[in-house]
Amino acid sequence: MRNSQGHSFFALLSLFIFLSSCVDPTDLGSDLLKEDRAEVNFIDTLSLNTVTIPGEAQFVYGPSISDQQSSYMCGQLNDPIFGRSSATIYAQPRLDFFTPNFSNTELDSVVLWLPYNTDSLAYYGHINEEFTFDVFRVNERFDRNRFYSSDTSFTTEAIPLGSRTFVPRPFDSVEVIRYNSTFLDTITFPPHLRITLSPEFGREFLQLDSMTLDNDESFLDYFNGFKVQASSENRGMLSFNLLNTAGGIYLYYTKDDTLKRQFQIQMDQFSARFTTFEHDHSGSVVEQFIGQETDSTLFVQGMAGLDTRIEIPHVRNLENLIINKAELIVEFEDLPEDIDSIYTPALQLGLFALRSDGERIGIEDFLIANSVDDVPNLFGGVYTGGSGRNGTYTMSLSAHFQRMITGEVDNVLFLTTFPKSERAYRSVLKGKSNIKLNVAFTRLN
Repeated sequence: MRNSQGHSFFALLSLFIFLSSCVDPTDLGSDLLKEDRAEVNFIDTLSLNTVTIPGEAQFVYGPSISDQQSSYMCGQLNDPIFGRSSATIYAQPRLDFFTPNFSNTELDSVVLWLPYNTDSLAYYGHINEEFTFDVFRVNERFDRNRFYSSDTSFTTEAIPLGSRTFVPRPFDSVEVIRYNSTFLDTITFPPHLRITLSPEFGREFLQLDSMTLDNDESFLDYFNGFKVQASSENRGMLSFNLLNTAGGIYLYYTKDDTLKRQFQIQMDQFSARFTTFEHDHSGSVVEQFIGQETDSTLFVQGMAGLDTRIEIPHVRNLENLIINKAELIVEFEDLPEDIDSIYTPALQLGLFALRSDGERIGIEDFLIANSVDDVPNLFGGVYTGGSGRNGTYTMSLSAHFQRMITGEVDNVLFLTTFPKSERAYRSVLKGKSNIKLNVAFTRLN
């Protein structure tokens, strides 16, 4: 999906420039006689059909660094409005650049390091409580050269390699002893979670032959990777930065009865790693609204959660008009069950449309803004409500709306959170009678 966005950027930019040059009411027809000048109008009465629908699987990994996430969520979130949502991490650590010598060694411990995401916006809900994570050994081989979606799953061993119950400290650095080849050194590491793994697993590593440890392919034939899964149900969702090369599996051992050593099997840009999502809305407030095509409350949710489908049935009636500006404005709804909630509104929404192959892709206005990393200013979609919970989201769709009128694209939009696969945020929205589609257009006489 991200590759297709990048490839289409220059074509979309050209379209954007063309449309912008065509719709300026100040310049258009400035040299015409008064009776031939353009007529500028405004309309906000177009009818809309809206419905909350299940979300679709998200693209979560590709071989290029630009196709990889910056945030890897993990947890099992129980939300009173949206129900249960889980995020699970799969990762493939790889060997360092040199082959270790494990002869005449004794294991001290083996530990999985997961660097926390230091962006506070990557966390959601209440995280100051006990979480329990389990680590499992994956039985299937990752392929770092393919693309993975958030509905991917691998089989694992039944018994976990390790477990830990902890209260997250995602913004507290940690002092750690580093065992170098010549001396011990205490250094400060960025915030991370440490999960001790079973001694039997660590001793396996120390007994590997030199051929297995000689290159990645041989090593990955022995160890496919691991899965990190929450076994506790919580009111929050955690986030980790698996692009941080400090992450991975650390072996601590004693060599020749006296020398303390460590060896890291690290995660880096050449390691396949991704997050998978599951959602269960049964018994929740939102369950009764899914699929209801009425003027009912609407919902959008991160991960692979709920989206809102918006149809503009009579858009073709505007044929032969040139769009100066089109804006979609949706209002936040504060349900009684959600008052004083710890689940704050989604910070950013996006608009997507269906391509001819059935894949959803950002509309032109959104893609152009995203390509220059300026979605809030160029596209909008940012929650504006100050410190209250009665805010709105305003999104620009001028370029895409023009193509709707001409029939180049379908008349259906999908409203969702952004970045969906890296955030657990969600929002409740007022129904279609409160949605405004404001269109300023030019009609030539």
